[in-house]
Amino acid sequence: MATVGYRQTDTTLVLSATVVERLDEAELDAVLAHELAHLVNRDATLLTLLSLPAAKATNIVGWGDSHPLLLLVLWPVVLPGEASAALVARHREYLADHAAARLTGGSAALASAPDALDGADSAPSTDLRERDHAAAFDIVPPSSERSVRTDDLERLRVAYWRLRRRLFGTHPPTDSRIQRLRQLG
Repeated sequence: MATVGYRQTDTTLVLSATVVERLDEAELDAVLAHELAHLVNRDATLLTLLSLPAAKATNIVGWGDSHPLLLLVLWPVVLPGEASAALVARHREYLADHAAARLTGGSAALASAPDALDGADSAPSTDLRERDHAAAFDIVPPSSERSVRTDDLERLRVAYWRLRRRLFGTHPPTDSRIQRLRQLG
């Protein structure tokens, strides 16, 4: 599930079949309220503006065939850009959770929804949230453990994405969000 668009008048709310199938009616209402809070607060616009410099620099560099000096020049753009987008996105998630709890009259349904979605079995083999700068627009954080193989290169990749998620993750840990929602009552 994601809210995509720059202006409130032309924003699209995207729902996957998995979201509709896995959530009960109260959870779905709570998740929709969460996404509507993002829409009202123009989070997509803000996070797009924050993510754009890092995304452009990453596209220029390509991280494979580029000259090392280009990497040195653009790294100071990528690191602060990703860090600021991650910090703002995490805070906006908590704000959207709080707004959804107020809008729906309670936090119980929203507290159970991320947990239900976090373990979705029908995930694609490639998690695109790990590759682009759109992860800030999803309700569930990226998961680097979905298709773990046993070879050393794959373990290194998983370790890299776990560290990256911890440092630059766009969503607070699901457990932290659930705990905060339960405290709201």
